Amino acid sequence: MVLRQGGIVAHATEAVFGIAASAFDSAACERVALLKSRGTTQRFIVIGWCIEQLEALVSLRTPLRAEICASWPGPFTWILPARADSPPWLVDIDGNIAVRVTAHEQSAKLCRRAGPLISTSANLGGKPPARSLFTAKTRLWSHIDAFVPGVVDHLARPSQIRHGITGVLLRA
Repeated sequence: MVLRQGGIVAHATEAVFGIAASAFDSAACERVALLKSRGTTQRFIVIGWCIEQLEALVSLRTPLRAEICASWPGPFTWILPARADSPPWLVDIDGNIAVRVTAHEQSAKLCRRAGPLISTSANLGGKPPARSLFTAKTRLWSHIDAFVPGVVDHLARPSQIRHGITGVLLRA
């Protein structure tokens, strides 16, 4: 599988076509960061297919644990404290990682097969996200190792982001 070999893929997600790479592969994550023109302090959301998969990266010891668990799988991203052994390229300057248990069937299948994945919209930095496989291929052909056919769930917006300790809404 391309993801296990350090590749990056474009695939359907809840709201748009996305780009994914293994969260544990620093070189693959760096390729995505360069493609997206991300600064060195900007981190990606990490998606998993189940809570247990994400607990390898973050601590769910928070007063909001029940609310977090009830929101998954679904379009809800939570900022949670990183575990001490989490890959540093996933951890923000406050010691947190943004995580989501995806409700998108194809995204979940990729995570089951390849482990936790960084997830971002399929577009070059500053450009609009792709909402179809055709658009993703047209815009990103030379940058992506594999394009996975699939259907976007057509959520109107990207996932909501909340802080897992304070509950503060960071993106509606």
